[in-house]
Amino acid sequence: MSLDKITATDVWMRLVNTEYDELPSSQLEEKFKYIYLEETGEIFNGDLKMFHSSESKSVNPEKTGYDGTALLISEGGEEELFIINQGTQSDTPVDWAYNIKGAFLGQTVDQAEAAREFTREAKIHFDVEEDVSVNALGHSLGNQNGTVTGVSDGTFDEIYGINGLQISPYSQFRYDRAFANEVREEFKIVDSQEIYEIPKEDLVKFTKDYFENTGVKIKQVISTDDPLYGITEKGGLVALGEIEYLDTNPELSGIKTIIDDIPDDVLKEFIDLGVVYASADQKGGIAEVLRQTLGVNYDYIKDITSLQSLGQWYLLNQSEVDETLKAIDSNLPPLIDKLNLITDNSEVIFGRLFEEGYITEDQKKIMIEEISKLAQELEYVQNSLAYNVNTDEKGGFIDKLTADGVLGMVIYNLYNAYNDAMKNINNSGIMDSLASIVDSHSINELLNARTIGNKTYVGKDVIYTSDGVSGGKPIKVNMSAALRFYNEGIVSLENKLQYINNLEKTVYEELTHIFNSRRSKIISGISSIESSPRSYAAMLEEHKYMLMKIKDVKIIETIPRLNITHLDEDIERMKKSVATGRDFVERYRSAILQLFREEENLSKMFDLAREI
Repeated sequence: MSLDKITATDVWMRLVNTEYDELPSSQLEEKFKYIYLEETGEIFNGDLKMFHSSESKSVNPEKTGYDGTALLISEGGEEELFIINQGTQSDTPVDWAYNIKGAFLGQTVDQAEAAREFTREAKIHFDVEEDVSVNALGHSLGNQNGTVTGVSDGTFDEIYGINGLQISPYSQFRYDRAFANEVREEFKIVDSQEIYEIPKEDLVKFTKDYFENTGVKIKQVISTDDPLYGITEKGGLVALGEIEYLDTNPELSGIKTIIDDIPDDVLKEFIDLGVVYASADQKGGIAEVLRQTLGVNYDYIKDITSLQSLGQWYLLNQSEVDETLKAIDSNLPPLIDKLNLITDNSEVIFGRLFEEGYITEDQKKIMIEEISKLAQELEYVQNSLAYNVNTDEKGGFIDKLTADGVLGMVIYNLYNAYNDAMKNINNSGIMDSLASIVDSHSINELLNARTIGNKTYVGKDVIYTSDGVSGGKPIKVNMSAALRFYNEGIVSLENKLQYINNLEKTVYEELTHIFNSRRSKIISGISSIESSPRSYAAMLEEHKYMLMKIKDVKIIETIPRLNITHLDEDIERMKKSVATGRDFVERYRSAILQLFREEENLSKMFDLAREI
């Protein structure tokens, strides 16, 4: 069946990849048909209807960061609903905040709830029958959003994930009341925050056992080089369903081997910091984060947007300044202790990155040096801050003014050190070196790992590579572009020929009609004069011949046939240009088929492309 082939082949993976382009409905349907042809060698003759989350009344994308597309695909009496839950958008701050708060730590499940509500609304929008299969497709965070609601609510019958973020026991605890009750019963906890004290391994096992047999079909394709795969076990995430693991970057061992070597106590500090941030941010945003981490009253500093406004605050609100500095002095040391534990292990982290070939030895040294410098500058700030608070309590006005100046200078030095560190790190090329980690999270790298023979993927297109001609270098051909060019070229030429034929028909009909009409009028006029000459005596100037009368008139006139030879030549030239264009397009097709003679279905694909 045609719809089965969407998930039985790589069509679904490429569809998820294309969804990031946020194409309008007509373009997405056309792109889907090309993808279907390229992956199955068959034409899709069905229909595709689209409903985007931006049109939804039940989802607030600005608040939740959720982005989804519902596709109702039908053909030959079959119909299925596909919900593409989009992954993290790199330029969307809401998404990144959600990754920390929700995806890992379970302080919010807004996006999973949005995926559920959007699916319900899509079913109503399309008037979908209850027996129609509903499938979730997702990459990265999109996979977790679909899985959370799929295994708990039965929102989806089947779930397909690509390099997916796995479910977090913390997120599931917040989302699923029944699961939360079972966790409380099993681990004897009362307060929700106690879930973070449950041994990670025990909680993961319990979660996996609980959701293993929900009846929802889950299929995942995961790169063992993907950073999300690397953090899954260490981060206490739970992978469900049938998983196909692929080594997409064989020359590297994978980021998991590095993450596994990070000491558990260091990782725990990451989690502890994350829990504090996530919990505070969820309760009250940045104001609550500052209050819980540094004891700072956000109302005091919310209007500081420049050096001038900072100076005004310092001069006009000394009591607020003193209160803020004391709060930071009290809360900063334990925060720095946590950061130092992470900093102290920079040798392990970046040393392993070097050993596994992700960065060079020079880049490793630069990272360790710059992090150490920043840690030192932060300690200077802490010491200066303590001195400032002590002076404020015991010193005089001049001493306090001096201490404030010293603190300002130390903070300024930290600012400069940070900028210098970022400059040195960027100049070292380490970000480019680490790009392979990001690439391993992409859909394309997975698609390329799954292909056989000379077929690869670049961007959203399929690339075929020949073995070369007469021992020459291999030739790469963008087959997606070639099929589009052939289809659109032939269709354009056929349309042009139709326009020419219509022009030819119209021109000849109009000219012939005008010619015949005028010829008829002339002949009719001649006949009238010849049959009634006396009636035209004045026109024939009889008065010039006083002794004569006109009795008979014979008009001898030859009306030549219509001659539009020059138009025939013009029309022929236009038709010849179409024939020349068609010949070029066909030779383009023949050249590609000659390059890939062993691809038996390629010729058929060119023919079928004309039906899209």
